This record gives sequence, C-alpha cells and structure tokens, in this order.
Amino acid sequence: MTLSSNFRLLTVDQGDTVRIALQGELERATILTLARELEECERRRTAIVVIDLARLEFLDGAAFKLLLEFGRRLRAGGRHLALVNPSRQVRRILEVSAMVHAADVLDEWLEDAHAEP
Repeated sequence: MTLSSNFRLLTVDQGDTVRIALQGELERATILTLARELEECERRRTAIVVIDLARLEFLDGAAFKLLLEFGRRLRAGGRHLALVNPSRQVRRILEVSAMVHAADVLDEWLEDAHAEP
C-alpha cells in the first residue's frame, strides 16, 4: 500500500489482471503514485487493469487525463481497462467526459464474468 498525504493506493497482481484500489483524492500532488503503477502494468503488458474507485473522493483534470490516455493505450494494444465502483461524484465526471470511450465504468467487477462454464 502506498500513502501520500490523504491518498492511498493498493495494488493486487493476479497474473493477467491487476487490481488497483484508490482512496482519497487523486490530484497533481498524488498522481505520480498512480502513474508509476500504470507504467508497471504497461511494462508487463497486463491484459486487464481494474481500478476500484469506491473510496476515491476526487480526481482532478490531470488525473482524469492520465486515466483517459492509459485506457486508450491499453485498448489500442488489445488490452482492457475497467473503472469499478465509482462514487456518485466521480461517476458524474466519468460519464460527462470521453472516459467512457477508453474504459468500462462498472458498479462492480464480477470475478466469474470471464470464466468458462
């Protein structure tokens, strides 16, 4: 877990899927922490990146741009970004922006959605 002022990040690597839980405020002062995690996902060519926004209270324009560009790069490489459990205020920011074109915005991530029957 990484702590920077009131921002926290927890990463769980599950092989082809990496889950990143964010808490607090994602802004210019804290964005570098997330940027490093996303760079590592790109370096490792992670197939699915799931970012849990349930405890994220705020994201500024720079953070939004980081997520948007990351999602576009993943999609261009045949990989996938899912933003899950956004708070009401974060969901509104995502829905009124181009973010919905770079990532799925979901209320929850279903473990068995990709499992074979």
